[in-house]
Amino acid sequence: MADYSGGCLCGAIHYEIEGQPDERMQITCHCRDCQQITGAGHARSMGVRNDLVRWSGEPSVFQIQHEKSVVDTAFCGACGSPLYKRSSNMPDLIFFHVGSLDPESGCNWRPAMTVYTDRRQPWDELPALEVNQQ
Repeated sequence: MADYSGGCLCGAIHYEIEGQPDERMQITCHCRDCQQITGAGHARSMGVRNDLVRWSGEPSVFQIQHEKSVVDTAFCGACGSPLYKRSSNMPDLIFFHVGSLDPESGCNWRPAMTVYTDRRQPWDELPALEVNQQ
């Protein structure tokens, strides 16, 4: 039985994670890419080793070329649900959007870091515990 599972809104894509996410890689990100990918002021994600993930269905992937890395952002081609990001700087990790997790997965996500707070939208308020992280 999987430790965590999730997928897209329409059910075309599902994933199962056998093992635990890297607690150091539980991130709230306010970069512009995350804002546009999620349609929100930030993205919350958790880093999981590639070898812990099993897939059902094939996500669509859009590549974002940055100065020092390439970021793959994956989503369902049918319903558009964002699923994960993967950076060429950390190729062994998949950063799942925690909103794609099944509620019954029981994920106890807690931010280990909050990044790009200088790009935070003024209307996107941070919980007090995240304000001073960088």
